[in-house]
Amino acid sequence: MFASKNLTAGQLNALVKKLGGETVVLAILGGVRRFTLEACEDQPYNGSIFFRTRTGLYVKSSLDRYVGLDGHTTRGTQPKGRVIERNSSETELFGKPGTDKHAAALTNAVDLGQIETMIKAQWNGQQGDLLTNCYANIFPVVGKNGALHVVNVYRDGGKWFVRCEPFQADYVWHASIQVFSN
Repeated sequence: MFASKNLTAGQLNALVKKLGGETVVLAILGGVRRFTLEACEDQPYNGSIFFRTRTGLYVKSSLDRYVGLDGHTTRGTQPKGRVIERNSSETELFGKPGTDKHAAALTNAVDLGQIETMIKAQWNGQQGDLLTNCYANIFPVVGKNGALHVVNVYRDGGKWFVRCEPFQADYVWHASIQVFSN
């Protein structure tokens, strides 16, 4: 299986150009040159490229409706997850609106670029930071209106599912799901 199977020829060509051309790429592959990757924070993010329903991914339209797919900035870092040990309401997880805990949830919200990176890392269901056993991975995100929304990512039947809903104070998430934040 090729590591680049989901990339187009145009994307591969653009990558070679960004690295400095064919000579540089061959030098990297030959061990004569090396490079390091740095996360680019606060760069415009175009989520409509990744977050579209297709083979292996179902995206509920609520993600675009509540959060919007394009024009965001991305942190370029990996959010941290924790499995909850007991059933918990969204208020317990993210605080009641107007409280310091809720403000912290907004400040530490996850962006769509981070979610995309995590899904791609486990595209075929391999082990990683996301649960792949049909249990929810939930992410606090900031919606178009500046309010907290919750993105639910889970894997079922060999496919990733992504949906988004507004913060619901009394909505209860079951134990064993995973909550992410920055």
